[in-house]
Amino acid sequence: MKLSLIRWQLPLLAALMPFCAAADEEVRCPSVTTAEPHDAATQRQFNQAAPRAPRLFRAILANDMRAAQRYLAQGDDPNACALGASLLSQAVGQGRTEIAERLIHAGANLEHPLSAAGETVLLHTIGKAQWGPAMDLVIRGANVKAEVAGTTPLLAASTVPVRAQSTQAREQLDLVRLLLTRGASVNAQAPDGSPSLMLAVRNGNTALIRLLLFFGADPLLRNRNGIHALELAQAAKRADIESLLAPYCVDKAPVVELIETGRNDELISLLAKTDASKMAQPARQALLVAALFQHNLPAVGLLASWGADPNGVMGMIDGADQVAMTPLQLAIGYDGDSETLEALVRAGANPNGTVAFDDSEPPLLMSLTRHNIAAARTLLRLGADPNQIRAAGDMSVLMNAVALASLPELDNPLGLVRQLLDRGADVNAVGPRGMTALHMAAISGNTETARLLLAHGADPNVRDEQHKTALDYARKGRSAEVLALLKPLTKTAR
Repeated sequence: MKLSLIRWQLPLLAALMPFCAAADEEVRCPSVTTAEPHDAATQRQFNQAAPRAPRLFRAILANDMRAAQRYLAQGDDPNACALGASLLSQAVGQGRTEIAERLIHAGANLEHPLSAAGETVLLHTIGKAQWGPAMDLVIRGANVKAEVAGTTPLLAASTVPVRAQSTQAREQLDLVRLLLTRGASVNAQAPDGSPSLMLAVRNGNTALIRLLLFFGADPLLRNRNGIHALELAQAAKRADIESLLAPYCVDKAPVVELIETGRNDELISLLAKTDASKMAQPARQALLVAALFQHNLPAVGLLASWGADPNGVMGMIDGADQVAMTPLQLAIGYDGDSETLEALVRAGANPNGTVAFDDSEPPLLMSLTRHNIAAARTLLRLGADPNQIRAAGDMSVLMNAVALASLPELDNPLGLVRQLLDRGADVNAVGPRGMTALHMAAISGNTETARLLLAHGADPNVRDEQHKTALDYARKGRSAEVLALLKPLTKTAR
């Protein structure tokens, strides 16, 4: 057992002990022994203390899944503490993913008990720069707005310095993006008044700066010393960062706060007093992004009427790259619900809008490549073109839907195929390698889909680039029904 696996922070105040946390109480794990975490004395203290820890903790150390399951089945507390943190924190921190999942299944609380340092499991994990496990916790429902001693998960993530273009940098961006799309407050301030943007400027993290600005971060928000992010960049003589901040240097913090707190009556009044033409386009769009991810849908319409462009091109940081997209594409890309898509279209978003200079997917096609059947149905209802593709020869929307029709985990994908056909999708559109939707149905052996396509005029005699009909593929498939369906309809090649 290496000491580097454990986070040592505080002096010894109490021995290791199980500790059960009630869901609505703020309780902490007892502090644990530490001097200098790498010295021999601390190693001896750890070796002496570990046997007194809950046996679930010993199972975590040994990565013994069977023992963990057995102990939980026998009633051991999944919310116990060991070494100053919850068992869940220890399992996540040491990469014991399966044991962590088992603890959660057994009732481990994502928010309590806090660690000895006053951290939730998510904050504890972020503090160790374990970006992947932190993302898993957010996906499982960890509270992205939880504040402990003035620190939120977003602030904690923004504090960590990383090397530009490194794997750590990319993973940090992925986590921050996830936190923001789950509703984290972009302008929340640390105890010294520093928001995440100022922390990113302090670390010279330009990719993180771009991402925070995209989600509405305010460069003019001051800390307790009266300094804001732009002044910090100027003092550091970082002209590159100054140029990033400049288009966003308008006092929009009150607007973002009203959006985040849902105070839309006050928002109406404030927007009426604010000249949109004096705010740069990226700053206006950032307000629209804030409304989308705070799920303040009335604010989407208010901002569009005021001057934010529901069809405006925005630069989203994706990994190390900047990707151009419209607000509607952004919402679809992050699995926005039907209400969000409807709010954008009501505000003026074009359901077929794309970025002219970029190879971006049309909204309807994008929803299908993300397996978002509900979004596709909504977009069709709102007027999306069922035949819009990026370029000739691409898979059509219908072909994508046919490919999804064989996935049982999706919600009635065959119904979407029917909806597309009823809305005028070209049943014989030719895609990659000269294939049609009927070719794809034959390959997958999906009899219902093939029958539906034929009923809407699919031509069984279309040959692809290999001179094969749908019947040729059905002969190689596993569905005798599809073969029997196509055989009498297909002409024999001469």
